[in-house]
Amino acid sequence: MIIRYIKHIYLALVIVTLISLKIFSPEIIQKISLINYDFYQKVIVKGEVDGISIIDIDEKSLAIIGQFPWRRDVYAKILENINKYEPAAVAFDIFFSEEDKQNPKKILEEFNIENNNILDSDESLYNEILSSKVILPVLGDISTFKKNNNSKPKANIITKGTNGFNYLYNFKNKITSLEKFNEAAQGIGNISYLDSQDGVLRSLPILLKIEDKVWPALSFETLRVLHENKTILVKSNENGISEIKTRKYKINTDPNAIVFINYKNFDKKNYISATDILNDKINKDLIENKIVLIGSSAQGLFDFVKIPNGKVIPGVETHAHVIENIINN
Repeated sequence: MIIRYIKHIYLALVIVTLISLKIFSPEIIQKISLINYDFYQKVIVKGEVDGISIIDIDEKSLAIIGQFPWRRDVYAKILENINKYEPAAVAFDIFFSEEDKQNPKKILEEFNIENNNILDSDESLYNEILSSKVILPVLGDISTFKKNNNSKPKANIITKGTNGFNYLYNFKNKITSLEKFNEAAQGIGNISYLDSQDGVLRSLPILLKIEDKVWPALSFETLRVLHENKTILVKSNENGISEIKTRKYKINTDPNAIVFINYKNFDKKNYISATDILNDKINKDLIENKIVLIGSSAQGLFDFVKIPNGKVIPGVETHAHVIENIINN
């Protein structure tokens, strides 16, 4: 009898302690939660990311092609060669936010030299995007400088329930590609992350407000374009957002449209050097009917993130993991 009372007293003390920590030290509870989540990622989460390939602006590509950013006709050629093998969709983790400073046509114009037959590198990329199933990125910008870019989201986003858009994180300004490229693309997806205290990327917003417009994550936008869905439905209640869905996929999020990422194994054979694409040295099976992401693993371009299992990966790979998570619920 006494032992049973002791157990009850101990349990009560544990509950009181946890409640007290929740009230008076929420930071400790948060840290415990993150430790548990990281342990879950390292020990429990298994499986492969399948059906996604990454065209990699790697060290080899920089050494052979040269100074980055490259001239726009290089990207046009990359897209052209990818499209030969009929990818499901192509998403860029790269911006084309200014006119190409290396554009041969522009250079001649600066010297008042007319030549109608000279290459226009921006036009080359525009035409290739226009004929492809391409998704371009947008990034929330915390600076106060207002950029002259009126690009709008491609997805039609509607709400059911209370106004769920009020619960989204909001940025005043955006970084994105030139309007003409965005107009040619079939989708525009947000690649913004929210800062964490320890710099580990555990979650990201599936929806985000930028300049008071709602933008889907690049991963979700890629799947919307892939399945030719026009509309994204956002369900919400008095507590915030509860569900985001298209005809094909349903995502349960936190009240602010944030999802945690399950990082699985991404086989390095699914990284294809941009140089190999340009030289048309492509394994057809890595492109045909696959979602193709274009980004960088080059050290000098500084696009890396730390993830919960302790690894550091190129930022472009995070989109692959989120796409896999959405496809497999």
